Amino acid sequence: MVSFFAVIANSVVLGSRVFALRGASFICRKSGPSNNLSFRSSIQVSTRQSLFISKGDSQINIDNMSEKQLEISKDTTKTSANPPLIRYRPGMDVGTLEDWPFENPSSNYVIHDNTSPKASGRIDHSTVTTRTGIWKCTVGKMECTEQGDELMTILSGKVEVTDVSTGQVVLLQPGDSMFSYNGKRLIWNVLEDVTKVFYGSKADGYS
Repeated sequence: MVSFFAVIANSVVLGSRVFALRGASFICRKSGPSNNLSFRSSIQVSTRQSLFISKGDSQINIDNMSEKQLEISKDTTKTSANPPLIRYRPGMDVGTLEDWPFENPSSNYVIHDNTSPKASGRIDHSTVTTRTGIWKCTVGKMECTEQGDELMTILSGKVEVTDVSTGQVVLLQPGDSMFSYNGKRLIWNVLEDVTKVFYGSKADGYS
């Protein structure tokens, strides 16, 4: 089980300890029954006597952690100090994508009507709670639970999206945009191989 600890105002609470923050906020997560916490973000944390800055993922054990030692790390995104703008437009060549099988248990995928859709994609930028990239899917019909709030724009193809809870149907073609909500159960009926660019946000983080 993974649990997340959130930053409150200008401090973070770990157990009974409170640490002051300088700079950006962050999210840390605890995996399994141990007390290992993985810190991922761009941040400065000031304790009473020390200030530590490091790069790369790291873990600390809160059972052995004193207020003199707190090591944090920078999120492993591909962002440089001055990243270039990324342009997306209908009909563009989206470049190399990797297979994205319908296997995420949280999405609970169901394939409909004996179709065989195949998905692929690429993450162009990400943080702990956001991600931007390309998603492509071949003709077919599948149902899933949306992971995160998402704004998407169709670059090519045609897809009919049905909101399972309301019955609302939205037909999307190149240039069309749609916003969906975290936890929405949607049916994606891909009428023509479809490619979209997306920006997603999930408060408790992407696994």
